[in-house]
Amino acid sequence: MAYIEDGKCHLYKMDSNLSEWLLAGAFLAMVPLMEGWNFFYSHVLFLAFVFFIGFTTGVRRSRWLLGFLFLTILLLINFALALRGGTEGRFVQDSVKLALFFGSLFFVVNFFSNDFCSSMLRKIIILFPFVFIGYFLFVFDGNMFAYSGRLYSPLFGSPNVVGVFCALAIIYLVGYRKDFSILALCSLFCFYLTVLGLGFSRAAIIGLALSLFFIFRFRGALSFLFVGIIFFVGLVAIDSIYPFIPDWVWQKGDVANDLEETGGSYRTLIWGLALERFASDPITFLFGEGVGRTITVAQYGFYVDHPHNFYIFLLLSYGIIFFLVFIFVWGRVCWRSVNYFMSGQRFNFSLFLFYSLIFMMDTHVLSSQFFIVHVLFLSLLFRSNYTK
Repeated sequence: MAYIEDGKCHLYKMDSNLSEWLLAGAFLAMVPLMEGWNFFYSHVLFLAFVFFIGFTTGVRRSRWLLGFLFLTILLLINFALALRGGTEGRFVQDSVKLALFFGSLFFVVNFFSNDFCSSMLRKIIILFPFVFIGYFLFVFDGNMFAYSGRLYSPLFGSPNVVGVFCALAIIYLVGYRKDFSILALCSLFCFYLTVLGLGFSRAAIIGLALSLFFIFRFRGALSFLFVGIIFFVGLVAIDSIYPFIPDWVWQKGDVANDLEETGGSYRTLIWGLALERFASDPITFLFGEGVGRTITVAQYGFYVDHPHNFYIFLLLSYGIIFFLVFIFVWGRVCWRSVNYFMSGQRFNFSLFLFYSLIFMMDTHVLSSQFFIVHVLFLSLLFRSNYTK
């Protein structure tokens, strides 16, 4: 059961009772609450639980009030920018998502222990395969590979969105492998690796490879690299004899050629346009223009309303001042993670590397399917008393 000690919510180490599994299951209730927003009942349950714990933790009541003040200021900044430049695009939706994301992260970091966060992540990672497989078996109707031949479902998000979650799950499984039986570890590892491969998110795969390389010690990292090379060479050899790997895998696997032909799925074009707008006038440069703005219209007719890069997203949405605040905070996380790495605690550093890389490829905090998971993982990074 959960209990509060020193102003933080904890779970007992022997946390196999039904109520805790039900809590993790509630956080996986991916039943849409608002069409088009990807806002689920799980989000409501998570927010209610987080804010309730914050309110009932009397010794930290001042931080609870500070959290609400932060949310209020964030929303006021957004709507002030909206009055200045209009509210086209996904302004309202993204404003709400960001307020909930940053607010939840603030509350979890200040009111919940690492034991709680890691325990919830462990249970979510164990339960998610049942939700995922059950959805495709009993609910989903259509071609699950209609999205450029890659595994896709609107419920779980694009291949990049679900791929990042799968990569995070694998990093957790490796970092906390002693907490799982061999059978459970192998089964979960195979599931998440398979889903990641079927979606083929390059950013998630590259980030995962880099993170796992650092999570092992030197000999283990070399072994991991050697196995990866052998696996890749084997795929190429088998495919040359009997082609079974789709062409889009080789196309996306050729990163250099993709950058030359499409600018990395037109990301370099979008980044350039976003940076031009950021530097277009002093007000936008200092304070940004707000979230959810239409940057351009893609060739396939869809509006591009976020720059597919979290760093540029902060610059364009909130300006250089907010961006420098983020860099200062993220720099502290980097310094702390490096210190943990030097002392032999490698999980934090690997997690930091992974997020630093995927922040360059997309704005995953706006992909609300795995909003709760990102809050829990990032809370492990932002807290200073990590002990694993």
